[in-house]
Amino acid sequence: MSQVVINQAGPLPIKQSFMWPSSESIIVAVSGSAWTQKPNTLLTLQVMVDDKVLGTIQQLAAAATTHLALPTGFFAVSRQISQAVLTLSAGNDTITDANDHFTVALIF
Repeated sequence: MSQVVINQAGPLPIKQSFMWPSSESIIVAVSGSAWTQKPNTLLTLQVMVDDKVLGTIQQLAAAATTHLALPTGFFAVSRQISQAVLTLSAGNDTITDANDHFTVALIF
């Protein structure tokens, strides 16, 4: 089964409240895009659930001012069924705007 919890354009940060659907381990799949004004910059997208960092997705931007697709991140999470808040945020020198799109799906 899967459940999409975020499917929207930027900019980051994006916060979404939802009901965590299972007490079994769930894969959180995250995709998106970003850009930078500085060449040779590491683009970073941090993924958090309830203020706990699940991980960071990274992509090197060799050229500046070009939107790049970030690699899809997969994070395994175990928690109880309850209300949850998922947050996507950009790292230093990583820029997102309305031209960037983000999707987060739970796979269980």
